[in-house]
Amino acid sequence: MKLRKLKHPKRVILATLSIVVVAGAFTSFADELADLDQDGQPDAWEIEKFGTVFATTGTDDVDSDGLSGIAEYRFRTEPLIADTDGDTLIDGLDPAPLTSDYDRDGVTDADEFRYGTQWDSPDTDGGGRSDGFEIYIDGTDPIYIADDIVDSDFDGLPNRDERAFIASSEPG
Repeated sequence: MKLRKLKHPKRVILATLSIVVVAGAFTSFADELADLDQDGQPDAWEIEKFGTVFATTGTDDVDSDGLSGIAEYRFRTEPLIADTDGDTLIDGLDPAPLTSDYDRDGVTDADEFRYGTQWDSPDTDGGGRSDGFEIYIDGTDPIYIADDIVDSDFDGLPNRDERAFIASSEPG
C-alpha cells in the first residue's frame, strides 16, 4: 500500500477544525465528508473499512475486483471483499454488485451470463414466462420465444398459456 504526501496538510486540518468549531450542529456531517489524506475517500468510510485513513491511496484495488477504493465507496461495495453480493461475479464485472439477482427472475446475475439471458430483464425472450421458470421448471430456452408456444408436457396447453392458467387458478 502506498502512502501519499499531503499537498496542504495544515490547510486540511484547519479547514476540518473550522467546520467542526463553527458549525457545531454539523459535526457528524463534517466528519463524514472529511478527507484528511485527500485520496477521494471520506475518512469515516476509510476508518470503518480499513481501520485508518492512510491504508490506501483511493486508486488502489485492495481486493483485486477491478474497482478502485474510490469506486468501491461510490458504488457502496465492500473494498475488502471481491464479490460483495456473493453471486460469484467479482464487483468490477458484476452489473449489479449489491444484489445477486437484480431482475428477481430466480436466476443469479452470474447464471444470467452463463445462460446468455439479460440480467436486468426477468423475461429475456418476452414470451411471458420468467427466465428462472423456463430454465428450472419446464426446461425451455429463455432466449428463444418460439418454445413458449409449444406444449412441452403434451397436455393440450402451450407452455405460455399453461403458465397463465396456473397463475389464475391459484387461490388467493
